[in-house]
Amino acid sequence: MRALILAMLVACDAGKPPPPPAAPVVHNVAPVAPVAAPLDERAAVIAAALARYDQDPTTMLDGGLVEGNAWVIVEPAPGFALPKIPTPHTAKTLAELEREADKAGKAVGFIHVFSVEVAGTSATITYGGDVALESQRRGHKLCCCESTDTYVKKAGVWTFASRGMSMCS
Repeated sequence: MRALILAMLVACDAGKPPPPPAAPVVHNVAPVAPVAAPLDERAAVIAAALARYDQDPTTMLDGGLVEGNAWVIVEPAPGFALPKIPTPHTAKTLAELEREADKAGKAVGFIHVFSVEVAGTSATITYGGDVALESQRRGHKLCCCESTDTYVKKAGVWTFASRGMSMCS
């Protein structure tokens, strides 16, 4: 009987899968972080889009939300200062605009820059009209309007090339 139990235990141990092979060791390799476009390049794309909007407000999808306001929010905000932009635009935070909405007792429209991506001489900017709601309505905000435009850099100047996705919700 003992021989049978011992044989069963040995058989059970034999059924274990072998340990995984050790990972190969690679020496002298440093991790490579993605290279972000310099902030000034992203800022220049924002300035180009705002200048285009100033010349013709119909070039930015806003669904009537901006209503002539010159306020701009840029995301992501950490470490990103809004560039010198064409007058009359002013950089604001969402908290500042919500205080303005509370003071006015109504929604306050603004230009919302959702993202800017630069790759060499091509860039995309996703932006559009948005609103900051007064405190009693903040929980009911649906969204905004946005579109993604492509800009190309020619002779050192960012110039509109095409419009991609557009939506208001």
